[in-house]
Amino acid sequence: AGACFYEDINYGGRYFCAPLGEESGRVPRGTNDEISSIRLFGFAEVVVFRADDMRGDSRRFTSSIRDLRDAG
Repeated sequence: AGACFYEDINYGGRYFCAPLGEESGRVPRGTNDEISSIRLFGFAEVVVFRADDMRGDSRRFTSSIRDLRDAG
């Protein structure tokens, strides 16, 4: 279980994954502001933040999303 974060919509392009329970204040180098879709596995959910170190506006996702533009 966990989540993968993709550069392109529809789970395409470069990506990185995080296992269930992992917490990170920063995304890998070169991916900041580049995530366009999120795929969740198992019973995972994610909270994403606008700024580093878990600051700023946030959004919780409990299911995969093919195009983050649709999420506002």
